[in-house]
Amino acid sequence: MRVLKRHLGLVRVLGRVGLGSGLVMASACAGTEGPNDPVASISRTQSTDNQTAPAGTTLPTSPEVTVLTASGARAPDVTVTFTVGEGGGTVTNGVRQTDSRGTVRVGLWQLGIAAGRNTLIASVGDIKTTFTANGVPGPASLMNIVRGNEQTAPAGTDVPIAPVIKVSDQFGNGVVGVQVTFMVTSGGGSITGASGVLTDAMGEAGPLTWQLGPIPGDNSLDATVAGIGTLTFTATGQ
Repeated sequence: MRVLKRHLGLVRVLGRVGLGSGLVMASACAGTEGPNDPVASISRTQSTDNQTAPAGTTLPTSPEVTVLTASGARAPDVTVTFTVGEGGGTVTNGVRQTDSRGTVRVGLWQLGIAAGRNTLIASVGDIKTTFTANGVPGPASLMNIVRGNEQTAPAGTDVPIAPVIKVSDQFGNGVVGVQVTFMVTSGGGSITGASGVLTDAMGEAGPLTWQLGPIPGDNSLDATVAGIGTLTFTATGQ
């Protein structure tokens, strides 16, 4: 009986030691588990930034980002939101998840219709990065009179305001370097400056002066752009 009691006591002690050791080991293992590696930054793919395209059109390459964690690792399966900033364009598939490499592209980025700076913001929560693109005028397709029409001046003198037209793309953005031909078509007057001039940075062009004919009456001056059409200025010589 005494031997049996000693044996049972030893079992109880060993059990308590084993249980205590197990708790220590479990606690140590739990201490090695940290929180998930959080997203720390969004990196733009440089080849998809600072692109140029005609205003109102889609960029040739969709912007792409890589999401990185605090340890610098690439982060897969992270939702990235792409939002238009300046320029007033649009995006398609603007909310997407990173792939196994931590990268993702917006569907399509269409620039706003006004030539100039456009921006697109990629964000994961409060972490953001901004793409920039430049919208330039598209092909010349429109022309309109800016100033100098329907004037009155003494016969044989210059009109007070030299005629000016604007050549623009389909959205009204001025197109530089378009040749405009000006020609007096009635009244017998004349113009100074080249008869064929190029539009400036605003898409505008005109002769330096328009002198009306020597006889009182109607005068006209045509401005022609090949492939677009002709506009006519009128003036009255008194």
